[in-house]
Amino acid sequence: MKNLFIKFTSILLAFILVFAVGCNNDGGQDNDNTNPTQYVLNEDGSPVMLVQNRTSDYQIVIPDQAHNIEITAAEELNKYIFESSKCSLPIVKESAITVDDNSKIISVGNTGVLTESGLNVNYSVLGDDGLSIGTYGKKVVLAGATPVGTLYAVYEFLAYVIGFEAYAVDEIVFNKSSDIKLVAFDNYSSIPAIQHRCPTYGDIANAEDAKVLRLTHTKSLYGNDWGVSAHSIEWFVTQNDRPDWFNNGQLCLSNEEAMEFIANGLISKFGASPESRFWEIGHADTSLACTCDKCKESAEIYGSNSGLFVQWLNKIGEKVENWQIENNIDREIWIIGLMYHAYQKAPAKQNPDGSYSPIDDSVKCRSNVAIRYAPINACFAHDIDDYSCPINARGKYDQEILKWKACSDRVYLWLYCTEYYDYAFFMNDYGSLQGSYKFYEEVGVYSIKDEMHQCKRSPFSSLKLYLRSKLMWDPDLDMNVLMDNFFTNYYKEAAPYMREYFNAIRAHFVTMSLPSAQGGYTTDGTHGCYTFNSGHGMVYYDSVYWSMELLSNYQKIVDKAYKALQDAGYTGEEYEEMRLRVRTDEMFITHYYVNAYSSYFTAEEFKVLKQAYVDDFTKLGMIAWYGMPAL
Repeated sequence: MKNLFIKFTSILLAFILVFAVGCNNDGGQDNDNTNPTQYVLNEDGSPVMLVQNRTSDYQIVIPDQAHNIEITAAEELNKYIFESSKCSLPIVKESAITVDDNSKIISVGNTGVLTESGLNVNYSVLGDDGLSIGTYGKKVVLAGATPVGTLYAVYEFLAYVIGFEAYAVDEIVFNKSSDIKLVAFDNYSSIPAIQHRCPTYGDIANAEDAKVLRLTHTKSLYGNDWGVSAHSIEWFVTQNDRPDWFNNGQLCLSNEEAMEFIANGLISKFGASPESRFWEIGHADTSLACTCDKCKESAEIYGSNSGLFVQWLNKIGEKVENWQIENNIDREIWIIGLMYHAYQKAPAKQNPDGSYSPIDDSVKCRSNVAIRYAPINACFAHDIDDYSCPINARGKYDQEILKWKACSDRVYLWLYCTEYYDYAFFMNDYGSLQGSYKFYEEVGVYSIKDEMHQCKRSPFSSLKLYLRSKLMWDPDLDMNVLMDNFFTNYYKEAAPYMREYFNAIRAHFVTMSLPSAQGGYTTDGTHGCYTFNSGHGMVYYDSVYWSMELLSNYQKIVDKAYKALQDAGYTGEEYEEMRLRVRTDEMFITHYYVNAYSSYFTAEEFKVLKQAYVDDFTKLGMIAWYGMPAL
C-alpha cells in the first residue's frame, strides 16, 4: 500500500472516533491500527476544541500569493466546518496575522507555517495528489506537494474531524454538531495508489464536480490537462488531406515527412494550451495498421506494430525537448502513445529471470514519452491477472502491462466500464476492481482512464464511480464495507431493497455463466467472462437470458424501494432526487420491458411505460448507441 506515515508516535486508544452512522471513513487511509485516533489535548488533559458551542478561536491561514486551488481548499474547509457546526472560520492571509506557539490556526497550502512545521511535502514522495497533515501545539497544517494535494488534505482532515465522506457529487455526508474536537496528526501522509484517476462519467464531466471524489478529468482544476487525446492523429491530418501518408486507413509511421508534420503540429498547439501536460497521439479507431514494406519489416523485428510507434514517439519527444531548450521553456510536457488494437503488443522480450526488457534501446521511451495501453479485448469481469479466467489467462494482459512498464517509465491505462451496445445494461465488473487495482498499484501504473463514453449515467453508475474513487486511492479497502456504506448513504430508506436488487442481478450473472448441466445457459459455460463491446459478454445482453419472470421479480424489489421513500416522507424536489437515483438503476428492467416484452402490456399500459422511459432516459442523460433502438 502506498499510504505512508512518516512518523508513528500516537498510541492507539481502546476506542476509535465514532462518526455518524454510515460515515465510516475508509477512503485514502491506512488500516485502522494506524489511523489518527487521539485528540490534541490542553494542559489539563481536555481535548482542544476546533469548534465549541458553535464558536471558534481558529482562523484559516492561506499564503499571501495563494494559488486559486489553495483558496478553493480554504473555502471548502470553511464551508463544511460551517455546515457541520454552524460556525464560520475567518480566512486570512498569513501576512495579516502573527503566529506564535499559542496560535489557533489551520494553515492551508504553502505558507510560512508549513515551512516551519517541517511537514513532509516532497513531490518525489507525494506526487500530484498525495497529502500531508500535521498538528503542532494547537496549530494544524494541511498541505500537499501541489495545490491539488492541499485540497485533498482538507478533505482528509474533514473526514477525521467531522466524518466527511463524498459518496457522490450530490451525496456528501458529515456529522452535524455544535462541537468539533481537534484530532491529532503526527506528520500523517496519504498517497493514492494510482496517481491520475480519471473515470469519464457524465457526473464528473468537469473538475469542479470531480474534486470532491478526489478524481480528475481531462479538464482538471488546473485547466485542460490533455492538449490532445484519444485518436488524435486525425486532428492533425486525415487520409483525405494526404492519402499518400496513409495505408490501410492508418498513418504510415515509417513516413518521416508525416512524423515531422505531426511534431510541428503538436508544438504549434502548446502555446494555446499552456496548462496542458498530456499530449496523446492515437491512430484511427480501427483494428488495422499500415502494411507498407517498412512497417511490416519493423513489425517482424519487434513482434508488433508498436515498435515503430515507440520509435516515432521518441523522435517527436526529442523534437519537443529541443524546442523547449531552444525557447527556454520550463514546462511539463508528456508525449503519450495510445497503444490500442493493432498497437497493443509491447516491443519487449522476456529475460531468463522472467522479467522483461525492451527488445533494443530504440523502443525504450524517452523521459518525456509515455504510453497508454488499452487492453480492449481483456475480460473486465475478472481480475486482470486472474489466470482462472480463460480470457485474461490466455491473453496475459497483466504480462503485457509489465512489458509496457519495461518500455516506458510511466504507463497509463485506458479501460472500459460500461457496455457500449446498451448503456442501460448492467456491466458486471464489480468483482474485478479490487484485484486489478492492486495489481496496477504493484506494477506502478500512473494513470487509469475508465471510459463511459458520452453517457452521463447507467445502472448503478454512482456506485461504480464511488468504488473507483476509493479503490484507486487505496485498493486494500474492504469492498463490502464500501458497498454497505454507499447503499446506506446514497439510497437511504431504499437502501435494503436496492442492495437486494443489485445482489440479485449479480447472482443471475453467476447462474448464466454456468454450463446448462449445472442450471446455467451455455453448453460449456462462459466462466462469467465479460469482454468489452463484443464476444464474451454479449451473450448476457440478449433478452433470452432476462426473462419476463425474472425482470418482474426485480421490479417487485424496486417497487419496495419507491415505497420506502414515500413512507419516509420525501416530497417535491427531495423525492424527485431520490426517485431518479432508484430510477437510474431501474432502467435496466424498463429497457427490456420496452424493447423485448411489449406484448406483456396492454396498449395503454405500454404507451405510458414507454413515455416515462423516454422522459427519464433523457432526464438522466442516458443515450442510445449500437444495439439500442432509437427513442
